[in-house]
Amino acid sequence: MERSHARRLLAKADEFALCARTELAAERYSAAGLAAVHAAIAAADAVTAHTAGVVSTGTSHFAVVQLLQQCLPEGLPTSAERQLLGLLRSKNDIEYTERALTGPETHVLVDQAVRFVRWSHRVAGGRGDLAP
Repeated sequence: MERSHARRLLAKADEFALCARTELAAERYSAAGLAAVHAAIAAADAVTAHTAGVVSTGTSHFAVVQLLQQCLPEGLPTSAERQLLGLLRSKNDIEYTERALTGPETHVLVDQAVRFVRWSHRVAGGRGDLAP
């Protein structure tokens, strides 16, 4: 994979993060939560594409955490790891169960995603156009 793919992945991450914020504001919590998860996945892929020219192809989305640890000279910062893991842990629950997310839960997920996407821009050299 060419490292130039990182820019396109960052753009995807931004798009998902914006969608998550829009859906949260409209109180469509499942859509917001899932968009937040996908923002983080795209952002993680952008970082690994930028730093190592690869993206995670594991059967589990959690494989990207180890890949990030390997790709980053100083490892994955604890705060970024916490944000990413929190989002990944919620994915199956949001997508495949009948349980509805609450507004406060969704707000946390969207906040984690926005912070993770901003971090990915700092690492992968993106513009970081996400508004506060």
